[in-house]
Amino acid sequence: MPTAKLDDFELYYEVHGEGTPLVMINGYSLNLDEWDQVVSRVETLSKHHMVIPLDNRGTGRSSKPEGTYSIQTMADDVARFLDHLEIEKAHVLGVSMGGMIAQELALRHPDKVDALVLVSTTPGGKAYDIPRQGEELKKLSWWYSPPTGMSEQELIDEGYGLAYYPKYFEENRERIMVPYTEYPTVAGTLEKQFDACVDHDTYDRLSSIVARTLVIHAADDLLLFPEGGRILAENIPNASLLIVNQAGHCVLEEKWDELYPKILAFLS
Repeated sequence: MPTAKLDDFELYYEVHGEGTPLVMINGYSLNLDEWDQVVSRVETLSKHHMVIPLDNRGTGRSSKPEGTYSIQTMADDVARFLDHLEIEKAHVLGVSMGGMIAQELALRHPDKVDALVLVSTTPGGKAYDIPRQGEELKKLSWWYSPPTGMSEQELIDEGYGLAYYPKYFEENRERIMVPYTEYPTVAGTLEKQFDACVDHDTYDRLSSIVARTLVIHAADDLLLFPEGGRILAENIPNASLLIVNQAGHCVLEEKWDELYPKILAFLS
């Protein structure tokens, strides 16, 4: 298994295809197995780029270092990982929490980021003051600390309801509900990742991102509201915004056939 030794832990990754490097950073609780669970995202992109998905610290086959996690720390992990592979500069695609990590990577290590694709994510900070946004984000903590009296089925229904557009979920329920990984994320990591997401704040620094950026957000995202995507696109100097209708937080899965040609065109 390919792992990169990064000081205090080992980061698991895979390399698919050839060409310009494209690092893919997944979201809260997820590891790289998820990318091709329902639609073949890594497989599709690897026909055009050297696609490098990775497991964030604490998830998948990466090790689980002690102490708190932060978005900044995970961004530094990616920077050190690129150094390990001797990649000077890469395209970066981040989804949800992965998009938060990608923002920090572009801010803390601008020389390492070529094009930036931010999907279903937020600058955090003042964006969490959008009405109801903080309340919905807090529901991520239910995965390791559910409300008293909430049944397992209610928890599942609430989670998938936040993640997916209802019509898409009903049409793809059987595929979505199949466990997709042998390496589920443990409660301790879920709590650390949740705390990192809550503390995330690039709101007042977005104007310092120099990478050309594509922001993709669903109009019906119930977890991280589309206003957050608009804030990103309005404040990152070289950014464009794509709002997708009739899709939820998992827009990159739900609308993949529509989105991947646009992502490839942007990257090229």
